[in-house]
Amino acid sequence: MDCEQVVRENPLDFAQHAATDKGIRDASVEASKKLSEFSVEMSMRKDIFDLVVAFEKSGKMDGLTAEQRRFVEKEIVHGRRNGLHLDQAKRDEITKVKKRISELGTQFSSNLSEDTTSLLFTRDELAGVPEDLVNSFEKEGDKLKVTTKYPHYFPVSRKCRVPETRRKLNAAFHSKCLKENTPILEELITLRQQQAELLGYATHADYIHEVRVEQIRRFVKHL
Repeated sequence: MDCEQVVRENPLDFAQHAATDKGIRDASVEASKKLSEFSVEMSMRKDIFDLVVAFEKSGKMDGLTAEQRRFVEKEIVHGRRNGLHLDQAKRDEITKVKKRISELGTQFSSNLSEDTTSLLFTRDELAGVPEDLVNSFEKEGDKLKVTTKYPHYFPVSRKCRVPETRRKLNAAFHSKCLKENTPILEELITLRQQQAELLGYATHADYIHEVRVEQIRRFVKHL
């Protein structure tokens, strides 16, 4: 199911970042929200989690390949980190929080995709930027329009020889959707802390740290 969903989901999700038709972009955002909600529901399947745990305890793990064993082990880790070992009331709370986090994340990304922030520069202010790119910029009077989209942002911020131009563009890039996304980010911070506490962690940082430490341990083990 996971594999099939990834194959079907990616083209639907990508449209919101690339389609020129706003109607298609909006439809893509709505599809992403539905698919994300479905993913949360799949991740909260306690019946499947219980079966995987039972299999792990059955003594049949010895017959698996290394990849299969790791899959079983990771499924159990993910299940516990989703709270599937907790009671129904806690799981319901966690599911509600996870769905809201997923919805807000999609909206956050959509706002960035729809952002139209741009700055105007003279040719002299764009010194060092490849000439073919400079010639492609839309003209407004005697200045050129540079957006904060990646095809403009990366080459200008990295190749322009004028420090003030780079400063202005970077400031604009990192301030995109400040009004729309600040309240989303604030709610996400609160929800992530709430989720961590429901799962028995002191902070969201502790929740994330657990995975990072395990990744480092595996890395060091294979050095």
